[in-house]
Amino acid sequence: MKFKAILSALVVAASLAVSAGSAVAGTTVKVVRADVTAASGGTAEGTFRLADVERDGVASQRLVVLVRGLDASAATDPTFSVILDDGTIEADLGALRTSSSGKFGWLRFDTRTGTLPAGMTDLGAFSGGTLRVQLDGVDVATATIPAFVDPDSGAASDETSIALGFGSVVLGDTSSMGAGPVARIDIWAANTPFGLTQGIAVTGFALARGATYTVVLT
Repeated sequence: MKFKAILSALVVAASLAVSAGSAVAGTTVKVVRADVTAASGGTAEGTFRLADVERDGVASQRLVVLVRGLDASAATDPTFSVILDDGTIEADLGALRTSSSGKFGWLRFDTRTGTLPAGMTDLGAFSGGTLRVQLDGVDVATATIPAFVDPDSGAASDETSIALGFGSVVLGDTSSMGAGPVARIDIWAANTPFGLTQGIAVTGFALARGATYTVVLT
């Protein structure tokens, strides 16, 4: 299952740096994907993936679009533009890069390095909107952008949408010469095609022998 592979990659790639002695906001990863289908009886088709990543309160988005079957034989200087549309506003994210034959195109856009259209701060608003591939302002292929789901929402999730959330906190005597005790708490939630999974793990260090410790969640 391709999306299962994406999920595994996110788990590996989205590592969390833990700051000892203080709570960490953690990381949330939301990913949606869908097929891109031809418009007006054309031949263009492909797929796209949109990821929304929030790490310690800072959000960014990454978009990857792959399209094959492009036909620009009627244009003298063809440029295939990628447009995101939420029904109210549109964002032009630039042109597809095309192969030497002109029949295959791709775009990779990252809000951390790319320039967003004027007045825009992120791409999160286009969750549930439409992706358009246009030639001279005319749609040649479109896709419905699935809505993002939250990691702990329990909303029905299918292969078009997944979400992960995880974070950690270290409590106790974390000084360089500290004698303890110290506890690390890891918590996570995953909303995937396999269902909603949540978990918490508590690891103790330098605990007193024979003592009883209680974990309380509020």
